[in-house]
Amino acid sequence: MANTIDQIKQRITPEGIMSACGIHAKRKGYQWWACCPFHTEKTASFRIHMDRKQTEWRYTCHGCGVYGDLINLWANIRNNGNLKEAIKELVNNYGSAKPVYIKQKPADEIQTSNKSLQMVKDIYQTAKPICSITYNENLNPWQYFLSRHINLKDKQQFLHPNLRYHKNLSCGKLYDKQPNNLYPESSAIICGNLIDGKLTGLQRTYLKQDIGKFKNASGICKFSLGNLHNGLSPVWLGKDKEGKPLPPATKNETLVIFEGLEDALSYAIIHPNDRIAIGLGLARLKNIKIPDSFNHILLGADRPKKPIHKKQTDSALHKWTQDNKNAEIFYAPYGYDDYNDYICGEEL
Repeated sequence: MANTIDQIKQRITPEGIMSACGIHAKRKGYQWWACCPFHTEKTASFRIHMDRKQTEWRYTCHGCGVYGDLINLWANIRNNGNLKEAIKELVNNYGSAKPVYIKQKPADEIQTSNKSLQMVKDIYQTAKPICSITYNENLNPWQYFLSRHINLKDKQQFLHPNLRYHKNLSCGKLYDKQPNNLYPESSAIICGNLIDGKLTGLQRTYLKQDIGKFKNASGICKFSLGNLHNGLSPVWLGKDKEGKPLPPATKNETLVIFEGLEDALSYAIIHPNDRIAIGLGLARLKNIKIPDSFNHILLGADRPKKPIHKKQTDSALHKWTQDNKNAEIFYAPYGYDDYNDYICGEEL
């Protein structure tokens, strides 16, 4: 088994894998940068690079957090995550040894280092639930939401306390694996990842002190930390008939899931009665564990720009259907890429 995998890794090249997977990247030194094939973005945050020991090529997305070696990349793009089929194809192209099967660990068995989890808890505990922050349109996070045409005035009570805001994140302590000199002190919107009530990861969207998202030298503004492979972050509680937040879900209820926070809150402005969560990236959707209290799942997706995007949403729907959920997909009204574009009036 090890010999076969080693043969493949010795013979594959980043250029060959990227060409076969339809990834158009720009080389910078000994790295390649491209727009991530696993989530929609306009600025390249997907990187192919050598590992720290300089023994094999790996990929990392600094936007949605996916990572792995080039065999994983081939499997996720060409074989819907099926490593057995990927290895068969790669052996036919790069080696003559007998195909082997590597058992892939379930997403909920993937371990995160104690250091990362402690950092997750530190950020989460020092961040403040946005629902408890006094509304002021001239200050973040409200200023940022308004810049995206998301007016949450008098709606704070419907925001899930899991959605938080950190006023000052010191780059020296809390910017994981990033060069300290790339960042000033910045504020961030925090979306936590809860599995069975346990915080295991979060996604941070960094904001500028004036208006908009703060980006590093590579154009990246969102960072994931911890185990987000089963990431589902509730952001909107829903409104009952009396105009109060809905109580906790019981059974046979509907959950609306979006990939990104801005689309989720844009949809909430239009449909305030729904319970809404975000999946923290297209690549993670199929690994989300839907709580037993929900049997109807509505996936609000961006209009697919690449075949891989539709493949990822279809894969999530298939997985949830296998889990005995009634799952379906929907898009923003015709002519708009997503729900935030819709409320901003930005047509395709």
